[in-house]
Amino acid sequence: VGGVWFQSDINDHFYWSGEIKYSQKGSRINPNQKNNYLLYVYRLNYIDLPVLIGYKYNDFLSFFGGLSFGYLLSSSVETVDANYSLSDLHNYEFGMFVGAKVDFDKMIEREWAKKFKIDLRYQFSAMSIYKGNDFFFYYSPYGQFNSVITTSLYYTVNW
Repeated sequence: VGGVWFQSDINDHFYWSGEIKYSQKGSRINPNQKNNYLLYVYRLNYIDLPVLIGYKYNDFLSFFGGLSFGYLLSSSVETVDANYSLSDLHNYEFGMFVGAKVDFDKMIEREWAKKFKIDLRYQFSAMSIYKGNDFFFYYSPYGQFNSVITTSLYYTVNW
C-alpha cells in the first residue's frame, strides 16, 4: 500500500478524509501434501479512492469508516493449471472499511514522531472480483472477494 491522503476537521470530534493509493491484493495457497501440491497465487493491483468519516476518541486515537472505489490496474495468477485465466475479472471494485488511527508520538515520545500516524484498517469488497456475481454473495461457489487487513504509516504535511 502506498499513496497520499488529506484530512479536514468537521468539528472538534469529527473529520473527513480522502485518499489516493496503490494497493496489491490477492491470495495464495502454498503447495503441500495435504492439498495435493496445489499452487495458486493471485496478484491484483488496484488504484483505490477511499473516502472516510472519522471520530476523534481522544488526543491520539480515532476510529473511522468509509467507502472505497478501486480500479484494477493489472492482475496475474500463478498456478499449475496452464489454462487458468483471469479474463472474467471486474476492472473495478466497491468496498467498505473500518479502522483506527493512532498518533505515533503517543507511542514513541520523540519530536520527529509528531508527524506520523499509524493506521490499522479492515477492508472488504461489496462485490465479487469476478463478473456475473452479485453483491454480498460471499457463500456463492463462484464468489471471490477481497478482504484485506492493512497497517500503514502516515506522514503529515501541514499546508
